[in-house]
Amino acid sequence: MDSRDMVDVLHYFFEEDMFYSSAEQAEGRDRARQQIYRQFYESEYPYAVAKASSTYTETKNFDDVITEEEEEKLTPFDPLQKKQPTKPYVPPTQGNAKLSQPFGDILDGPLSN
Repeated sequence: MDSRDMVDVLHYFFEEDMFYSSAEQAEGRDRARQQIYRQFYESEYPYAVAKASSTYTETKNFDDVITEEEEEKLTPFDPLQKKQPTKPYVPPTQGNAKLSQPFGDILDGPLSN
């Protein structure tokens, strides 16, 4: 393969780094890119995706029984308890469909014009 063609292939591979469907696939691509960087450029691959184990966050299993400490932290939703004032009613903007700007200067005209 010609060197210019090989550069195109490498460019394609590096653009593909933006698209993957699983963490395993991303890690596999990173390992391949790291090998290419070591062999061709004699440097480290700087664009590797963070390891799944380092970005792991513990998720809550909602089927588990809630402890008393967790239950004390919970505050039930009460729709009758108003913490914020109700917003006032704003009537709809009146418009004239025969004008080029049917709502005047408040809104732009329709996109079809």
